[in-house]
Amino acid sequence: MASTPSDTAELVEAYAEHLSELTTILARDIRLLTDIARENGSQAAHALVPVLVQAITAAPATQILPKIYVVDSILKNVKDEVGQTYRTLLAPVIADAVVQAYRRCLADNASPTIKAKLDKVRKTWAEQQLVPASELAKMEAAAAAPALQAPVASLLSNLLVQGVIGPGTAAQAATTAVAQPHHQRDPSVTTATITTTTTAPKRESAEATLAKLAAFDETSMKERHDWAVDSLYFDQAHQCPETGRRFRTREALQRHNEALQRKKKRKEEREEEAVLVSSSRGTRPWYLTAPAWVQSTRIAPLEAEIPGGDSAGDGSGDGVDAASRKRGAATPPPPPITTDEYPDGVCALSGERLEKVWSDEREAWVYVDAVRLPDGTVAHRRAAGTPEDGDAEEGGGGGGPRRSVRQRVV
Repeated sequence: MASTPSDTAELVEAYAEHLSELTTILARDIRLLTDIARENGSQAAHALVPVLVQAITAAPATQILPKIYVVDSILKNVKDEVGQTYRTLLAPVIADAVVQAYRRCLADNASPTIKAKLDKVRKTWAEQQLVPASELAKMEAAAAAPALQAPVASLLSNLLVQGVIGPGTAAQAATTAVAQPHHQRDPSVTTATITTTTTAPKRESAEATLAKLAAFDETSMKERHDWAVDSLYFDQAHQCPETGRRFRTREALQRHNEALQRKKKRKEEREEEAVLVSSSRGTRPWYLTAPAWVQSTRIAPLEAEIPGGDSAGDGSGDGVDAASRKRGAATPPPPPITTDEYPDGVCALSGERLEKVWSDEREAWVYVDAVRLPDGTVAHRRAAGTPEDGDAEEGGGGGGPRRSVRQRVV
């Protein structure tokens, strides 16, 4: 079934968004983008190839390799007719994108590791004959280029302000840039058609900027230069209040904000999905394993806890009655102290950590052998000097459950 234009547009938008978010080399994401390219067939290749090239040319030097690896994965892993379509469409355009990647690595003073990995990908394409030899020659020439030709003024300005290069390097680069033209003029355009008023100011502005860059030294670096501040800040007046990035146009800032909103929405959806999956599985940190649950059901005989040797193992209930008669009409003991009531979890007298156990009756974590002091704090029973004879099986006197009666689980 052929895809409609709206489906293709949605595919292109989603694919471009995933590429923009691929800032590090993640094999899982690279395989996902490769599978999307394969599954959508040859028709989608005509729309996705420009997206791949645009992602490479627009990425900064530190984020080029993930995009290159996506193209490399498509060339190697997408077979049959679909793979041939991608190779045919990428052949005339991939070289220019890789050349720009090499130049950006040099311009941004990127790590030599990035260029080395680009060289490795290029050699792999040559060995497997994935890219025509003429296009590989362009890449090889760019890889061997010692320096960039353009742009120079803005590049040197940023590098000098950051202290990456010195004044001598800037002067040498400025001389090279002025001596070599950036482009060839159309022969149909004569000198008479170019007025002095349009060219002279631009030439003077460029020469003045280069002169200022060449004059930078340790003393001038300590002074304020409004033109440098303008180029870094006011020339990019549109700033994102959330990330701090600056843009020259409002449209670029709007695209940046829209990408942030989409990213936040996807993150919220993933978190909601994770919560639903977790709740459906019923996971709780205090659920026991099967062996631990079986072990917790093996309760010691009650006579071990009841003074006077009254037995509760014969089913007659005499042991419980004897304990009740011994207490008489005393007030019932306070319930065990929960961790919510005393979140510190430390004995107020000895400084030792209080042990805790899950209480099915209270449906909460309670402290073992703990009593509440008059000032409201909690301490171990032995530290407070409270006798243990009157304690009930489940923590009489506010002491919490007894370990000999109940299997303790922390």
